Amino acid sequence: MSSSESSFWKETVNSEIDSILSNHMWKLVDLPPRNKPLGSKWIFKRKIKMNGTIDKYKAKLVVKGFKQKVGLDYFDTYFPVTRITSIGMLIALAAVYGLEIHQIDVKTAFLNRDLEEEIYMEQPEGFVVPGKENMVCKLIKSLYGLKQAPKQWHVKFDQTMLANGFKINECDKCVYIKDTPNHQITESKLFKSLEELHGESYKLFIQNKLVPVVGNIHEPNLGMDIITAQKIAQEIDLIVDSAANTTFDERYDLALDANVNGPRQLMMFAKKCKKLKLLMHYSTAYVNGEREGIILEKPFTMGESITKEKITSISPFTNFPSLHADNEMDLVSKLKNNITNNGLEQIMKDLGLERSKLYGWQDTYSFTKAIGEMMINSMREEIPVLILRPSIITSSYKEPFSGWIQGLRVIDPSIFFYRKGDLPALLGDPDCLLDMVPVDMVVNTTMAAIAKHGYLQNPELNVYHLTSTSLNPVTISQFFDYCHEYFTSFPFVNSKGDKVKIREMKYFNKISDFENYIWKVIFKQHEVREDLAEEDIKKVQKRFQKKVEYLKQFSKLYESYTFYKGRYV
Repeated sequence: MSSSESSFWKETVNSEIDSILSNHMWKLVDLPPRNKPLGSKWIFKRKIKMNGTIDKYKAKLVVKGFKQKVGLDYFDTYFPVTRITSIGMLIALAAVYGLEIHQIDVKTAFLNRDLEEEIYMEQPEGFVVPGKENMVCKLIKSLYGLKQAPKQWHVKFDQTMLANGFKINECDKCVYIKDTPNHQITESKLFKSLEELHGESYKLFIQNKLVPVVGNIHEPNLGMDIITAQKIAQEIDLIVDSAANTTFDERYDLALDANVNGPRQLMMFAKKCKKLKLLMHYSTAYVNGEREGIILEKPFTMGESITKEKITSISPFTNFPSLHADNEMDLVSKLKNNITNNGLEQIMKDLGLERSKLYGWQDTYSFTKAIGEMMINSMREEIPVLILRPSIITSSYKEPFSGWIQGLRVIDPSIFFYRKGDLPALLGDPDCLLDMVPVDMVVNTTMAAIAKHGYLQNPELNVYHLTSTSLNPVTISQFFDYCHEYFTSFPFVNSKGDKVKIREMKYFNKISDFENYIWKVIFKQHEVREDLAEEDIKKVQKRFQKKVEYLKQFSKLYESYTFYKGRYV
């Protein structure tokens, strides 16, 4: 570039290529036989302000998609857009109700979706890697210029909106609607039942008292704007923190963000709350990891771990690496920067389980929740903190009525599979204690603990286990005996109208024995006809294989809990 604006254009091009590379848009490979790479070109544009001056310089790498062949390089190309009448109506509604309209621009929008087709591109001009001049770019994600790029972006956008609680408008499929937080709470099953008990006045009472605020616990000020954050910080005297990522085998980076960075941001905000009398944090009894025997209500401090605890109890002078939240987050950050392929999700899942086992926890969830407790303890200073550790939360015992629960809980999938006849065996110890506590008892304990420690306001950390194994022990075999008795009396009716007859639960301590038994049961339940073609038999066997693999993964996920040797007091 030799123009007077060359420095601006170079900066823009470098920014664009950095964005592309950081999004792992392609990987360099040798061109496979009988494939022809597409070319590419740079498109330059000046964005002009209203007064005629230059606002910014824009550069875009565009694939020469006009050379693509339908049925080979691409299939669908549709890209729906919002009707102009829908936009007009939304603007009218905003004007009538005095609402604010926010417009956002998604940077490099078309680069957000993985490609389904196999497409190769020549290395872009000016950015050919030295020593790899003969290699080509195998596109992993969509690029501008590809025939399917708009469609891929729409699919990604649609999936993201639906995953975040939005619903598609039936009249215009490009308009998405999401209920306000207030509506989501007051229209829930729990609030509906309370409204039935207490009448219309209860709903009005809640609407006056309940002020939902949209935010993000991973961000400074919990994702609130500065004015809202300041106003709340001046008023509140109690914080109850129940936000968490509860997936056992979650990606390590996502689990750290929710269960460790979340508490960090919360503590930073709590220090701005001058009237704060108590901060209450929900954890889990299983933060005690692989501890065995009687487990006491002890807080965690930064640097300790279950493995270190075990080693030093046997050999006090043996060194074991200390566990620090910042080190774990730095490890994840560096690893993500060095990963150039599209296997990040599985790598992060494996890393979470690997780090958990190293330090003495059963899974990524319990591990990161424990680090979250360490974070709170290390940052609390003079803030009174209360940590409640419930075990497996089940449906209510009494309030607001017997059997109430919102959504599926930890133990529910096992019951669900068992009633359908899909879980005839369990990888676990039948004599293992199953620690469960009804949700209304968790709520009642919470209110009692808040009343006590909110009144005392001592600048200390108190921990309580909300558990049942000491006072009301139930084994896994007793639990499934109760399930068998119930589902025998009230069997599940499948889609064909048949009542499903369930077996008594079998228990195995080896995954190989568990797998063999599942295969036997499946073959008995679904006899394969001898007159089927070989290809059809393979399809049936493949379906059986998928089912067995799923149950194996399911059982491995819960294995640490079905062989658990701890007991809470």
